[in-house]
Amino acid sequence: MSSNPLVIQQDLAVEVCCACQMTFAIPHSFQLELKRSHETFHCPKGHGQHYPGVSDFELLQRKLQQKEMELATEKTTSTHLREQRDQLHTKHHRLRDRVKKGHCPASRRCKVRFHDLAEHLKKSHKRYP
Repeated sequence: MSSNPLVIQQDLAVEVCCACQMTFAIPHSFQLELKRSHETFHCPKGHGQHYPGVSDFELLQRKLQQKEMELATEKTTSTHLREQRDQLHTKHHRLRDRVKKGHCPASRRCKVRFHDLAEHLKKSHKRYP
């Protein structure tokens, strides 16, 4: 009986042991997982190896977190500015309505009703813009 050779095609990553300098290969997908997890693996002689550096995945994850924080800050700022705008809009409408009814716009406490607004403000409220 003859045996047929087993042929496997796989992308391999070449490694060099940091202790004994032996060259060996591991599957590329396994190398990517090891770079992500930082787990220990061994050369054929049994020396422990690991990837201590930050992986591309971790760098991208950090960048994503930074962008998410920036987006959250922008949303908060946007919400705050929208609220300020709405408050000013409401204040403007109240003031406009007060003037339409003939009341002094300088202060709610001022009970003066006017026929000549410019003259009243000039005489009674010199600091009013």
